[in-house]
Amino acid sequence: MADNLRSQDTFVYTIKEDITVDALQEIVHRLNKSQKKQEFLWSHPAYTDGSNNQTSVAVIIQQDRKTLRKLRKNYGTFKER
Repeated sequence: MADNLRSQDTFVYTIKEDITVDALQEIVHRLNKSQKKQEFLWSHPAYTDGSNNQTSVAVIIQQDRKTLRKLRKNYGTFKER
């Protein structure tokens, strides 16, 4: 994973092997627990939240956590804990 992520950078890693939704979720969960400055998201072709926006292959998305929080707050999709 990229260590020198700038706030405007986004990295998308495609997973070439067959991977289950559960396995992908677990990988991303572990990555998020181990990183303070970056956030990892995922998408899998077999998973949809009802909006049918999933990717055609499994991916892990890496972004700057601070930038994502700011964007979510500005667009009303982030709730302070």
